[in-house]
Amino acid sequence: MKKTLAVIIVFICFLHAVNAQNELTELKFDTKYFDAVDQYVAFPKKEKDSTFSIYFIYVDEMAGFSMRFEDQFSINKKGKLKLQPNPDKNTSALIARLNRNTAFVSVLTNEQKADLQLPKQPEWLKSYKPKDSIDVGYLTKIGYFYNHDGASHNAIEPLLKAYKKEPHYKGLEFELGFAYNATKQFSKAIPVLEKALKKDENNQLLYKELGYALVNNKQIDEAEKVYEKGISISKNIAIKCEMAVNMAQLLFKENDKIRFKKWAAIARKYGEKTPQYIKYIDYFEAELNKK
Repeated sequence: MKKTLAVIIVFICFLHAVNAQNELTELKFDTKYFDAVDQYVAFPKKEKDSTFSIYFIYVDEMAGFSMRFEDQFSINKKGKLKLQPNPDKNTSALIARLNRNTAFVSVLTNEQKADLQLPKQPEWLKSYKPKDSIDVGYLTKIGYFYNHDGASHNAIEPLLKAYKKEPHYKGLEFELGFAYNATKQFSKAIPVLEKALKKDENNQLLYKELGYALVNNKQIDEAEKVYEKGISISKNIAIKCEMAVNMAQLLFKENDKIRFKKWAAIARKYGEKTPQYIKYIDYFEAELNKK
């Protein structure tokens, strides 16, 4: 009879443990989960626990960053790691979804994995990977998850692979432009977003990202034109207000009182749902009036 794998998904956050670990462990809990994808890791254990748990971190295309419980291990007084196999590993799967509150992990070194006799990767990982190594949809989704969790530095590589194959894939150009902006590579974001708008000229998010890149590249005239167009086509007043505030902030820094006044008025016009943005306008205005 074919065995059925029972999957238990746990929606929890692994918070930082306050107890110091024995130095003999040689475990370094200094890595964020999104920098440990496709790696075996250990989490800090509680003082009362005698073993560490081994997890494998991966990306589920539908659910995002996840980890699956593999085995446990203990460490003797000489610092030797001893595997304590999980007897249910082949019949059930304990899976946890990860988020920004997840604790720092210790990525197991090659030596530690050898001591624990761990395979290079778990066999089950294949089911989460596309057969095509350059699957544009998969790579775009991976980039989205990295961007969404504040790890845009990891998003660029998969997004660029997808971009080279199919640049106008739905959502791809926005994610790549966002990743470049988040990593302050504004000059790289600009051409990507400009080309995207030629194909999708009514996409308010593309205007917002392109305007942001131009503002931070101090291309004032170009940013103003992009934001004017973006505000004219956008149906979301919060996005309209955000674009206006970004433009006003640049003009404030440039001490351009005349154009600042124009964009401050636009921000206030659309600030009903985002009063927090208007506080910035009030501050900029007060500072300019002192000069």
